[in-house]
Amino acid sequence: MRGGRIQGAGGFWAAHVIKGIFLVGGFGSSSYLKARLQKEYEPRGIQVIQPHGAWSAVVSGAVRSRLANQAVVVSTQAVRHYGVQSWCTYEPGVHQANRAGYFFDEAEKKIEVCKWFIRKGDVLDRDQVIKFPFYRRLRPDYNDDELVMRPRLRFSEAEVPPVYPGANVEPCCEIRADLRGIDRSKLERVMHPSGRSWYDLKFVLVLSTKAANLKFSMEFEGEEMGSAEVTYIDTVIQDVVVVGGCRGLPQYFGVVGSKNRIPARASIATSTIVLLLSLLSRVSTGSSSYIAALNAIVSLSSLAIYRSYAVVLACVLYARVTNGLQLGQ
Repeated sequence: MRGGRIQGAGGFWAAHVIKGIFLVGGFGSSSYLKARLQKEYEPRGIQVIQPHGAWSAVVSGAVRSRLANQAVVVSTQAVRHYGVQSWCTYEPGVHQANRAGYFFDEAEKKIEVCKWFIRKGDVLDRDQVIKFPFYRRLRPDYNDDELVMRPRLRFSEAEVPPVYPGANVEPCCEIRADLRGIDRSKLERVMHPSGRSWYDLKFVLVLSTKAANLKFSMEFEGEEMGSAEVTYIDTVIQDVVVVGGCRGLPQYFGVVGSKNRIPARASIATSTIVLLLSLLSRVSTGSSSYIAALNAIVSLSSLAIYRSYAVVLACVLYARVTNGLQLGQ
């Protein structure tokens, strides 16, 4: 330990009062090196320090020095409402009467409503846990398959969260959880005055964002029943029928659709545009039929339910056709 770098630093040591030696880097994490230095220099009053994670201290320090003034994302803001659809007891004066009906026990009116757990504009912290309570009624002679739950999360982009299901409420994902392993003695049995009975299975869907990963799980009686399988419901129309020999259309339309999430409720407009594009590939540029088809596409683009993506689609296709790119070729 008296040669090499230690000896070469002797001139510097002579001109300065050394109080400590920090061991960092891969070699600095060596226990043998620390022991030898302590034996050599601590009798001289020089403390030998080997910090935790010494092997990465140099790299970590360099990175942190560059990130010191960088913004760190600690939360995000919801851009949609997220929740579920469920049945609740109908309350006159609160709910719309024409939506209510008898459900399951036929003793009291029920109505399907939207329950929003996350609202547009809500601040969502990282490492947050959000719980969605559910319950399902089971027949007295229920079978095992009825304990496999498939609740659906839904979203809405409306400014005001909708009270009832409708065209502005769409499915987001379906969560499959197998609850066949629960303690069935804990199921609540309900007896109705009419003599009918059923079991109420109450469970909680847990959404966790810990470690920047989205995780779904199910809880029953406060006990986690394992991770849940999530299937995201894509409202994009996946299959486009090839009409009029327009061979290039399905692939091109699929790319546009996958980026703009064309809702199923726009399928009529979509099919119409497919037919119009087929017409464009068959008629000559500048003909009356050609101009009529283009005008129809632009008209469809003005529909409120189709505006956000059809305008882009129509403009792109208009540019392609006017530049002589026939979709059928």
